[in-house]
Amino acid sequence: MFSSYYIVFMMILLFGLILPQYYRRKRRIRLRNIKKRRGELNIMTSKLLSECVGKQVELYGEGGLSGFAGTVLEVENNLIKIEDKKTVRIINADMIAQIKIKKEK
Repeated sequence: MFSSYYIVFMMILLFGLILPQYYRRKRRIRLRNIKKRRGELNIMTSKLLSECVGKQVELYGEGGLSGFAGTVLEVENNLIKIEDKKTVRIINADMIAQIKIKKEK
């Protein structure tokens, strides 16, 4: 009796949560690659990013879950160098979806 409930729970978990999420991610990657080939992908230009040099910013990745906060040190080609309290990070600008620039007081 217990094992049948466990099997039903696992099936619901698999077909209700895991597979739809997997297929959405694969579709998003496939559409992004198509847009790259066509040249339709909007990539942040280095001119826009170079305006952020020396400012406090928050950078968010494509999913919106990962974020980095710190001061932009330099921008080269498609790479951004950010310094926070303890580390210096180099981030690929293609993976950035959103930039928040903090206002200076």
